[in-house]
Amino acid sequence: MKTLQTASVERNDGKTDYLKSVTSVKVHEKCRSVYVSKNCIQAAKRKQEEGETITSPLVEVFDFKNQCLFCGEVANEAAEKKKREKYRRRILLSSKILLSKKQKNVGIILENW
Repeated sequence: MKTLQTASVERNDGKTDYLKSVTSVKVHEKCRSVYVSKNCIQAAKRKQEEGETITSPLVEVFDFKNQCLFCGEVANEAAEKKKREKYRRRILLSSKILLSKKQKNVGIILENW
């Protein structure tokens, strides 16, 4: 969660307060890696400075329990298991994500995965 909170602060995207108030969040593995990527954070900052809108202008009610915090698509493990394995999107509960000191920039270690 610390990594997500830090990325949110750097992005200045308004998700910081929410991330500090919860102990876990459902996110797609790919969305998480993009969200915390230094290069993607810099690109998001440039877009903000240029005045480009990052979020959709139409705001719908967001379901934090069933949608990915970053892409807004449904993050449903049961639905993903019905798909062929090569088409499945991996869904993570961010409280399960630990960054090892040795593998901080290499990858992530998942508890109980």
